[in-house]
Amino acid sequence: MRKDELRSINWDNVDWENRIIKIRVSEEFATDTDSSERDIPISDKLYDLLNEKRNKTKSHYVFPFTNNNKLSERTLLSNCKRIAKDAGINKNATLHLFRHSFNSHLAQKEVDYTMRQYLIGHKPRTITDYYTKIDPKLLHSKVNLLEDLLPNN
Repeated sequence: MRKDELRSINWDNVDWENRIIKIRVSEEFATDTDSSERDIPISDKLYDLLNEKRNKTKSHYVFPFTNNNKLSERTLLSNCKRIAKDAGINKNATLHLFRHSFNSHLAQKEVDYTMRQYLIGHKPRTITDYYTKIDPKLLHSKVNLLEDLLPNN
């Protein structure tokens, strides 16, 4: 996700039944482009983490600041850098680089180009893309392919 998408996710954006996060324009959030609106499948591990989190929070936001308000960009970047450091990544970590890594890992797992394009919210305006619709429910197994990169807890 883009940083503003991640900062703006609220519990109303989570479709628990279909296991997706809906990226949509709202009063408090505007996507980069019209084609940025999309449904992102929730992997099995993330589903469990979010489900546990929703029962413990009083915030409207899925990833709130300590005062339950929208997470600041500075805090998000600090967390990103801390996570990278903890993972042994020595490069300058940013969310945008994580987006690129996400796409690269999906490509290494041989996930179809069109599915990767949809997941990261890049959508060139061509006739083929205009008529190509991807059912996010079909993407769960593709996102779950990345779970073998995570340490077993």
